[in-house]
Amino acid sequence: MIENILEKAYNKGLKVILVAGGKLHEYSPNFSDEYNLYLQQLAIYMKNSASLNARKALLGYDLMNEPLWSAQSKWPDCIDGQSKQDVCNSVNNWYFTLNKYDHDHLVTLGGSGIEDVFQWDPAVMKLDFYSPHFYPNLQPYEGTTHQEKVDLAIERALGNVCWLKKNCPFPFIIGETGFQAQAGLSYPSDPVNGTLQQQKEYAEQTLKYVYDCDGSGYSWWIYQNMYWGADGSYYGLLDFGLCNPIPCAPLYKPIVAAFTNFSSTALKDPCNAPSNYHDPFNHSIYSPNTNIIHGNIKDDDGNPVEDAVVFGYTILEVDVNNNALSIDHHYTLSDPIGNFSLIPYDFINNFPPEPNTIVDMTISATGCERLHYGWANGSTNCPPIIPNPPPTTNQNYVVKRIHYNYDNYVKNKNIDIASYEKLEWMEHTHDRNVTIQPFVTSKIAAAKRGYFIARLRCIIQ
Repeated sequence: MIENILEKAYNKGLKVILVAGGKLHEYSPNFSDEYNLYLQQLAIYMKNSASLNARKALLGYDLMNEPLWSAQSKWPDCIDGQSKQDVCNSVNNWYFTLNKYDHDHLVTLGGSGIEDVFQWDPAVMKLDFYSPHFYPNLQPYEGTTHQEKVDLAIERALGNVCWLKKNCPFPFIIGETGFQAQAGLSYPSDPVNGTLQQQKEYAEQTLKYVYDCDGSGYSWWIYQNMYWGADGSYYGLLDFGLCNPIPCAPLYKPIVAAFTNFSSTALKDPCNAPSNYHDPFNHSIYSPNTNIIHGNIKDDDGNPVEDAVVFGYTILEVDVNNNALSIDHHYTLSDPIGNFSLIPYDFINNFPPEPNTIVDMTISATGCERLHYGWANGSTNCPPIIPNPPPTTNQNYVVKRIHYNYDNYVKNKNIDIASYEKLEWMEHTHDRNVTIQPFVTSKIAAAKRGYFIARLRCIIQ
């Protein structure tokens, strides 16, 4: 079946990123090895048995689709589940297996962007490129008009892209994004995000911004409307119906023009962060600004950590019918000197025991350990949230920059790229004291895979 789909894609001039598997599972110590055996067989089949046209259509393997939701460990219960080192080891093994048996195709992972930093951290995974997914995520409390609500949701999406530009250690594409709209339906009474015109504007703004921020690609979910239950049916570029005659022009939504009019050769604008980059859920505007947790994040060398992700959880109300809590979770990012303000907002205000309070908090950054304060799933093994200090003082948090099992580590090294230097390793990380001497054409060769580009924080003399 896979080969048949790939051949059809080839005949239409399409490239395919194949979701290899690993969709629905809970963390177990056996999964990584068992999945590695499956990937070995898949790669052997694609290399030795699939048709030439099928192989040409395959762009790469997607190791997992949104593992944050489908392959989550028991963390942050603090007592079980996989660490970032486990993720590093597993992805490293999967990557090398695919490349050993089919080195002609790329390897990616369809992640969730900023939220991945707590487990499927792009800085600890061996991939050729990263392909996160994000959606508009409209908030019920934002905006006095629906257009303002959509505009703020777009700003939140752009913040995700900006964070990737600043923190992803290798090329990224947007593996999925989308906006639901359908003629005759309206928000919030119907399961759509907005109007057809707003759908088009969302695509235009996010596509252009990904281009400006050096993203390597952009994928829209989904090509044509399809029934996906009560929610999720109206993302399509095309309306419901049969394409007869092709090219389906009668089914086009206005959003199609956002793609047909896009130029991949236009001059790029600066990748400026949106105004709400450090307060993406706009709690400073809408909340009563009480019980704020102020903090400062440094690494284990005492350096401020910029763009650390701080997640907060606030109880909104008790769902009596389902014996469950309704919880709002949101995040903020640390600024260039490591400061952050995590602002709770109980926009339902129906939980008297802990009104407008952060009851659980997690902190991490790319390539760093993760911290957890509060409770999660009834765990009693996590340290309590440190009481909120006055607004003029910050609580200090330290996230260790864990040196994962890279193949090598560049530190205090002067690389004269006027000469050819062969490095017998694939991975890279950076140190503050790496200097690269200037040269017109620079090459660093990696064993067995040709050339690679190491994204280093360095001094250019």
